[in-house]
Amino acid sequence: MKHFWVAFVVLVGCVAVRPYVWRKMSTDQESEYAPYMKSGSGTVIGQAFLQRRDGITVRAAGRIVTLDPATSIGQEWWDRPVHFVHEYFDVPPSYAFLSARRCVRADADGNFRFEEIPSGMYYLQTSVTWQPGRTRQGGMVGKVVEVRGGEVVSVVLGPAAYRIDRENLRPFFVTRSGPPLSGNPEPVCPK
Repeated sequence: MKHFWVAFVVLVGCVAVRPYVWRKMSTDQESEYAPYMKSGSGTVIGQAFLQRRDGITVRAAGRIVTLDPATSIGQEWWDRPVHFVHEYFDVPPSYAFLSARRCVRADADGNFRFEEIPSGMYYLQTSVTWQPGRTRQGGMVGKVVEVRGGEVVSVVLGPAAYRIDRENLRPFFVTRSGPPLSGNPEPVCPK
């Protein structure tokens, strides 16, 4: 039985992983971003962190936190399969997606704040990683949030948001092969 598992792991490791191919974005899909391009009266505040296996809490100190409108393009981006860490930071080939994206840098305690947000549904995410040795560990934390005019939405991006499903972004552990990473990769933000 032991030889079966070794052979299985070797075979799975040899499967070629193709990069995700984005569908062509239509004009209608791009126009879904129009309501998200203006200032609103909503606010999203929160904190991002994960716990290591030894119980130590690691905060998203200094990490970029992104807030992306939940449009059809955004849904494809959120649901796309991800095989390697660097793919979490890819964006669709959409001018509107990147233009509507909001980015802030978390403070030393992993706290973040987005202001003047238009009403709507959003994908909120960041990464929390640590490197105890040669292997980076941790993952992405994220969830879907709804912003309503004038409201303050308080969010905790922690272990409960560290799962594989549609409401929360998928975790990664950097024990897989893939392009070498230098430093901490960051998401693409509008200039």
